[in-house]
Amino acid sequence: AHYLAAHRARLDRLSFDDACATLAAFSAEAIARGTRHLVAGRAIVSGGGVHNRGLMAHLRKRVAPGIEIVRSDAAGVDPDFKEALAFAVLGYETLRGRPAGVPAATGAAHAAVLGAIVPFALSQLLAKVEREIAESVTR
Repeated sequence: AHYLAAHRARLDRLSFDDACATLAAFSAEAIARGTRHLVAGRAIVSGGGVHNRGLMAHLRKRVAPGIEIVRSDAAGVDPDFKEALAFAVLGYETLRGRPAGVPAATGAAHAAVLGAIVPFALSQLLAKVEREIAESVTR
């Protein structure tokens, strides 16, 4: 957001295609800088960006020489299922009462279980709670 705000006037002068290419290059550079501490290994890429040939080409050029860039489908995970898979993992951890919100990922002060499990018959539960509240008020 800071980059876009600082360079808004320049980006506005670009054609749509050039602005998209510039932002793809910027994204690849940001990812590459975030992985500079890695010496060797494999970066598995998923999400909609894997379909952007320009972004993937920039990413392959910008990451450290020892880092291999592969799409998640090469590891058996459809790249378009990234969000669904992430929420499945978060739900799994919540069901078991284990923290999925960890300070290293969220910047929070402490680890926390994320979300809540809502009963299947929610409307009946809410009606029951409403009855109990009404009964306690009349007592």
